[in-house]
Formats: sequence, C-alpha cells, structure tokens
Amino acid sequence: MSTATGAIRTIAPSTVSGGYNVRFDPYPFDSRLRWLVRLLAAVPFLLLVALADPRLWDGLSSPNAALIEHARSIAFTGSTVTWMESLYPPLPTIAAALLPWGTTGLAVVGALAAGAFTQRIIEVLHQHRAGALLGTLFTLALVANPLFAYTATQNLPAFLSIMFFGIGLNDTVRFITWRNTQAGFRAGLYLMLSALSDTSGLAFVAALVLAAPLFTLGRRGERGVRTANSVVLGFPTVAVLATVLFLQLAFLHRWPAGDSFGFGYSADALQGLVDTTHDLRWLGLLAPLLCLYALSLLVRRPGAMLVGSLLFALVMAGFVFGLVPTGSAGNSFIILTLVMIAILPAARTRRMTTGIAIVAAVTVLVPWLAALTRTSVMEWTGTLFTALPW
Repeated sequence: MSTATGAIRTIAPSTVSGGYNVRFDPYPFDSRLRWLVRLLAAVPFLLLVALADPRLWDGLSSPNAALIEHARSIAFTGSTVTWMESLYPPLPTIAAALLPWGTTGLAVVGALAAGAFTQRIIEVLHQHRAGALLGTLFTLALVANPLFAYTATQNLPAFLSIMFFGIGLNDTVRFITWRNTQAGFRAGLYLMLSALSDTSGLAFVAALVLAAPLFTLGRRGERGVRTANSVVLGFPTVAVLATVLFLQLAFLHRWPAGDSFGFGYSADALQGLVDTTHDLRWLGLLAPLLCLYALSLLVRRPGAMLVGSLLFALVMAGFVFGLVPTGSAGNSFIILTLVMIAILPAARTRRMTTGIAIVAAVTVLVPWLAALTRTSVMEWTGTLFTALPW
C-alpha cells in the first residue's frame, strides 16, 4: 500500500482490468439479522426513554423541547404560506408537528435512529476489517457514552444531521478514493439530508466539500477531478437551499431572514466559548481532536488532521453564529469519532494495531470525562437518575 502525504485514504482497492473492483457487502449479510442488530442496538436508548417519567422529559430544557415549541408556533393552516419561512430545518420540524407524545415521541424516534446508526457503524468497521478488538472499542467509543445518548434522545435535529453526515462521510471515501460513482451520488444526498435536519448540518456539509480535495484520488491524472468531486458532494444541498430561496421569493416576495436558517451572531455564545478556556471544559472539547490527531499520525493519514480541524472550527463557529443551538452537547466529539472510523485502514502492522487500540481505548473514556463539563448533559443525567425506579 503506497503512502501519500496529506490525504485521507482507506485500504488500497484491488485493480481489475485497469479499473477498481470493490465490494462493500452489508453486515450482517442477512437482512433479517441486520434489522435484529438495529433493534437490539436501539434497546438501551429506548429503555432510557421508557423507564423515566414522561412528565420529566417534557419539563426538561432541551433542544427537543425547543423544537416542539417551534413546531407548535407554526400555523400550517390558512390561506397563506407564511409558515414556509419558519419551517427550517424541515425534517425534524415536520416530525415534531406530526408525532404524538411531545418530547417523548421525539426521543423514541431518536432512539430508533441510534439503533440504525449503530448497525451502520458496525458494518463500516467490518468492511474496514477492524477486527473484534478495534471494532468493539470504536463502537463503544462512539455510542456507549452520555454524549451520544443525550444527543439521540434529547436533540433529534442534531442527531439526524450527524447520522446522515456520518453515512455521507463513509460514502465520500468510497466515491473519491475507491472510484465508486454510485457512492458519490449517495453521499451528496446524505449531505443534503444532513443540512435539512439541522442548521449545524450546513457547517458539516461546507467542511466536507472544502475537505474533499484532501482525499486521495482514485481517478488519477484527470484534469479538474478534485473540483468535480466537491461539486458532486455539494450540489444537492445547494440546489435544495436555492429552491427554498426561490419559493420564498415567489410566494412571500421577500428574502428569508437570517433567523430562518438559524443565522445570528451571539456575543454571549462567544463569551461562553472563551470562558471554557479558563477551566477543564476546554480539555473536554479538545480531547477528541487530539485523539484524531494521534490516530492520523499512527495510520499515516495527516490529511485527516486538516479535515478534523476544519470540522471542529466550524462546529465552534456554529455555536457563536447560531447554527448549533443552545443545549447541544457532544456534536464535535461524535463528528470527530466518525472521522476516526472513516480513516481506519484495513492493512495494518501489529505495532500499528496496538497503537490504534490504545487511541481507541482513550477515546472510549473521553466522552465520559467531557460529559462532566457539559451542563445540559449533567442536567439530563440528574433528571434520569431521579426518575429511574431504583
């Protein structure tokens, strides 16, 4: 396997007749077993929702509660279409308007999505030939922690956005590095869904489109291929947003206000971010980025450091400019862990495997320590422990 500095790479694809013959079999291969894994993976999150008093969830200050309030404020009836400018992000907003049981209903949807997402991550790790040890460690690092559980059950918009981004990121690697054209179209659609699920998805899409030229090219020697890759990834999102702008101009005869998309500078958010540099909260934010740096150096993928840094910077900017709503927690950790999984190589030496296992073990601990510095997570955890029937 050749080494290319400054680029993200997976295992070298096999060449057949001058092309690439790459198979990504689903895992488990039987569709019934895949659904069983999804349901089993969703059980812990469903238990978190079911064992607690629903009235406590409804009274908890969370992004889901804010989403319910936002959805109820939209007047979908009547002869006007003024609701159009308040609909963004449309996927979770429509879900909040249609689903019963308030925040509990959104938590159930998030728990089921968490099960499906966990199965997909297990599948990706299997396709990367992670093995039992690394596969278990990275799966635990991603899903078995308060940050992931909080995001899945209390912040449906952010979780859907992260889930679609994670799937799109894996398809992006297949598209650019493995020359899988179908994966490229899927990646563009998943990134579009990420942007339609939460305002933070706009930052994720922008980061991946800007980072696409850093990936190792499967199509070498073709002029303009890096630009073309970015266009394929970003076109669906840009097309949908342009359509939204056109519809608002056509029906409402005005440009959408910045708050329609969540834009808006917040001096308080900036000050809160600066305040984290004075205590251990900053270490909780930086720890997953440092883990990504360590893994990138171990697997000789220094380009991943640039991608991770860009994603981290855009998430932090999202807090300041309103793209990441108040009460969110764990967004940067989950995103950076997904990048770590995406760059995991299949061809490894024993020494490299040992180093990766150490980094993965540290990553398992990071979200537990980071959760102690997140006010929203601690409030949620305290509410959960109070409500559980001990």
